[in-house]
Amino acid sequence: NWDKGSIKGLGWSEDEKLIIVSSDGTVRCYYNFQGDFTQFTLGNEADEYGILSCRSRRL
Repeated sequence: NWDKGSIKGLGWSEDEKLIIVSSDGTVRCYYNFQGDFTQFTLGNEADEYGILSCRSRRL
């Protein structure tokens, strides 16, 4: 169940975790098919002003 606002971006990490970024700056990293995840935020400014868009970048 997603409760973090609209999704602004998603993609796969190099170690095959699903990464989802929401409009309030919450980032979830799903690491298995049971729905388990770790979560962090992009900071107070992201929460205050919101995320317009995001993209992944490969180095």
